[in-house]
Amino acid sequence: MNFNEMPRAFEELDSVDFNLPLIFEVLNEENLKPISFEIGGGKIICEDISGNQFLMKSCGHTEKIIFTNVLPAIRQQNLSFRRLQFPELRNIISKKFQQNDVQKDQDFIFLKYYDGTRSNDKWNEISVLGYGGRELDVSMAKKIVDLIADFSLIDVSLLNTFKLPTFDYAIWKKQNLPFIAKILIGRKIIDQKHINKALAIFSSPNLFQHSKMILTNGDFYPRNLIELSDGKITVIDWEGRQNYKAETSVNGATQNLVDQRNVLINYLENHLAFFFIHMWGNYAFQRHLIKSAAKKFNLSSEDLQSAILIKSIEQALIWPDDLSRRQAEIFVNALEINFIKDLMR
Repeated sequence: MNFNEMPRAFEELDSVDFNLPLIFEVLNEENLKPISFEIGGGKIICEDISGNQFLMKSCGHTEKIIFTNVLPAIRQQNLSFRRLQFPELRNIISKKFQQNDVQKDQDFIFLKYYDGTRSNDKWNEISVLGYGGRELDVSMAKKIVDLIADFSLIDVSLLNTFKLPTFDYAIWKKQNLPFIAKILIGRKIIDQKHINKALAIFSSPNLFQHSKMILTNGDFYPRNLIELSDGKITVIDWEGRQNYKAETSVNGATQNLVDQRNVLINYLENHLAFFFIHMWGNYAFQRHLIKSAAKKFNLSSEDLQSAILIKSIEQALIWPDDLSRRQAEIFVNALEINFIKDLMR
C-alpha cells in the first residue's frame, strides 16, 4: 500500500506536530495508508489493506510502558469490567532520524481506532457551546462513576515494578503548593487569605488516611473517553507527564515541579476531582458526579474537599487567566465544607 504523494487532507498540517517524511516512511513500512488527522494532537488515522483503521501518534516512555507491560499485567488479573475498555495495541515502532545534524529517537504507537461517541465538541475550553462541559448530559456522570469503580478493581500493588507516576501528598504540600500559590497570588487569581484557609484544611492529619490509590490514565476528563455502542468506554491518551514548567509573574523564571497533576496512580478522590473541576460549566453534572461517587465509594466530605482544592489550584496554574478564574471559583467554594456536603446530598 505504498503511497508517493501527500494526501490532500495533510497539506496544511503543522510541522511542529508532524515530521511528515518520517511519518510516511513508517506508514509505508507498516503497509498502512493515512486517511485523516486530528487537529492539534499530532494524531493520524490510517488503515490497512483490509480497511481496519488505526490511530497513529508519537509515543512517550510512560505510554510505551503502559501498552507493553502494564496492560498485559492487568489482563493477567482476570478482572471483569462493567464500563472500562483499554485501547487495543497494534504495534509500537522505534525510529532513528536526523534533525539539525543531531540523531534522535522517536517511537510511534498504533492503536485500534474506535468509532464511538466523543466529547470533543461537548467539552471544549474554547468553544462557547462546550465551555466547561456544559453540553454533556448528566446521565454521563453515573457512567464516569462506573468507570472509576472499574479502575478501582485493579490491584495497583501488582504494578509496582513498572514505577508508574504516583501521587505523593507530602511532596505536593511541601514542594508544589507553595510554588503554585505564589504564582497564582502574583497573577491575582487567588488571594493569600484563601491560601491560608487551604493550608489550615491541608494540615489535618486525617486526610486520605482511608483513601484508595487507583490507576487511571492521569488525564481523566471527557475528551479522553470514547463511549462505544455496547456501553463500554475506551480510555485514551496514556502519556502521563514527568514534570511541567510554570512561569512566575515576577521575573519570568521557570521551575520544574514534581508532577503530581497527571500521575497515573492517585487517590480515588483526586481522580474524581480531576474530572469534577474540568466540568466547571455544568454544575448539574458536577453534583450528580459527586453525589453518585460519594454514595458508591463511601467518601468523606473532608477528603473530597481536599481533592477538589488540590485539582482546582493545579488546573488554575496551567490555564490562562480567564480560565484560571473558573478554577479559582471552584477553589474558593471548596474552602467551605458545606459546599462539598451540598454536592454530596
